[in-house]
Amino acid sequence: MITKTCEVCGAEFEARRDSAQYCSNRCKMRKHREKKRERIKYRPVFPDKPPEIPAESAPVECIAAVQEAHRLANDFGRMSRTAPY
Repeated sequence: MITKTCEVCGAEFEARRDSAQYCSNRCKMRKHREKKRERIKYRPVFPDKPPEIPAESAPVECIAAVQEAHRLANDFGRMSRTAPY
């Protein structure tokens, strides 16, 4: 067995494998939850309404394209929030 230091709590432990990083399941889950919080923190959030574009400043095709892009981004955002981690 190899003596290693836990990456979470700093305790020394006897590792059964060379690749062991944590002293216990508790520390492993703590690290997993920390990583999950980081992923959620940087997940993009889109407003519920598309931006208002004055009709006189942009052609109808551009307005429709922006609204469609906003709809797709919102759909993607909803899917990613319900995805299992």
